[in-house]
Amino acid sequence: MRKEDVKEEIRKLGYKVIYVPHKTIEDHVACYRVKYKGKIVYPPAAEN
Repeated sequence: MRKEDVKEEIRKLGYKVIYVPHKTIEDHVACYRVKYKGKIVYPPAAEN
């Protein structure tokens, strides 16, 4: 799935994505792999 498709799907589902400076959330950041419509999706940061 292309990045643009993911963003559109997030909007359709009613979620709001808010970007904040790394310093603000550096102790609280987590990335996950999730299953959506039978596919595993995740950001590059969740590869490790």
